[in-house]
Amino acid sequence: MVWFIFALLSAVFRSLHEFATKKFLSNTDKYVLASGTFFITGLLLLISSIYTGIPELGEKFYLAVISTVILNIAIVILTFSALKKIDLSLAAPISSFTPLFLILTSFIILKEIPTKYGVIGILFIVVGSYILNFDKNKNLLEPIKQIYKNKGILYLFIAAFIASISSSFDKMVVLNSNITFGTSIAYFLLSLIFFLISIIKNKNNFILYYRNIKKFLIVGVLIFLGGLGVNIAYTLQKAAYVSAINRFHILLAIIYGGTLLKEKNILNRFIGGLMMVIGMIIITLFG
Repeated sequence: MVWFIFALLSAVFRSLHEFATKKFLSNTDKYVLASGTFFITGLLLLISSIYTGIPELGEKFYLAVISTVILNIAIVILTFSALKKIDLSLAAPISSFTPLFLILTSFIILKEIPTKYGVIGILFIVVGSYILNFDKNKNLLEPIKQIYKNKGILYLFIAAFIASISSSFDKMVVLNSNITFGTSIAYFLLSLIFFLISIIKNKNNFILYYRNIKKFLIVGVLIFLGGLGVNIAYTLQKAAYVSAINRFHILLAIIYGGTLLKEKNILNRFIGGLMMVIGMIIITLFG
């Protein structure tokens, strides 16, 4: 049961990271927050890597790092832009579309037909996303229209699709180094790129880095602890089981949105989010 505790702790830290990011974006430039946060996370990962030993780099390391950094620039910009526009309780469940997109891209590119459990998981995610946006005061097609009418939701769908591609490069980074060192380099590069964007955008942003150190530390440490928890769990149990438990960060984020951010329509979103989590678990364990 030790693996379960670490996997669950990872879900808690990840949901707190999502909550903190949403809250801080209300009064912090998204590029400044991304740069400062990723620097702290990269630093903590590098310290861990030095403690455990710097690995020998594989021949595909640099290609993998450059690829994942490019894709994650888009993911971060889209996600942070969305979080400034829509509720956390609506944003968090949309990450569940990443495994769905993985199945779809495998079908299109590799002609891999999903199993019956994969299809069941997809149906749970699709129905859950419908319930997520359902409003009894509007027509039945409104939840579907929201996907392209609401820019925040559209951004997150695109980010989830890109994440389904970047996950392969994330894995390649780890395989050609290790979990801490390779990931730290990617975080440092992301931090540098967002720093340059923030300064080009406004030279006065220099002062914002000093003023927001506390925010950087909070979010950066939460990202690090979430990653640490899930990686320890991976060493103790099958990846599918760990991933299934880690998905509960979505329900926790919905609860934070309702209780701490006072967001509305929480019951619908919790039911929809629960169905999407069940769908992801089915895909992860059986699909």
